[in-house]
Amino acid sequence: MDLIAKQLAKRRAAGLFVSYDRTTPEETAAYGRATIAFANVKARDEELDRLNWLGRNPRIEH
Repeated sequence: MDLIAKQLAKRRAAGLFVSYDRTTPEETAAYGRATIAFANVKARDEELDRLNWLGRNPRIEH
């Protein structure tokens, strides 16, 4: 993740308003990439939690 995406992710995590009318196209694109990356990680973690609950977590040898 590039620097701009990290900064925007920090702002969002801190609950700060990110105004799209004051951002550059690069910042908006970086924010979009950071949001998609976060969603992908969250979905992966939720799937691993579900598999773990079912006793089939690929990270844990049973």
